[in-house]
Amino acid sequence: MTTTHPRSASRTSGTAPIPPGSAPTGGSPRQALRERDLAKAASLTDAVAEALRQRDVPDGLAGLAAQTGWATFHQAAQAWIDDPSQSLDAHLLQAFDDLRALFATAPPAQARLES
Repeated sequence: MTTTHPRSASRTSGTAPIPPGSAPTGGSPRQALRERDLAKAASLTDAVAEALRQRDVPDGLAGLAAQTGWATFHQAAQAWIDDPSQSLDAHLLQAFDDLRALFATAPPAQARLES
């Protein structure tokens, strides 16, 4: 996958312009951007969860996987911004490796309940 560093991309790249008169009123531009970012994240997470459900993944697990995937991507993207010497792919691989390592060291829920 070819990626460019986010600082070299346009600030509006990948987003549709807000039509005149449709921006939230009473808030700062930063707040409006944050709300738009949250709405976009929710939409993407819902789409991933729905795709998983269509592959017969149970509803709760599909939502959990979609939210976990989004959070892991967000972590990797921030790491890429902080350290552009590595590719976004490398940061994604590291973030998912870290997540796997975290789960590998956690005791199973049943073992915690029996303690």
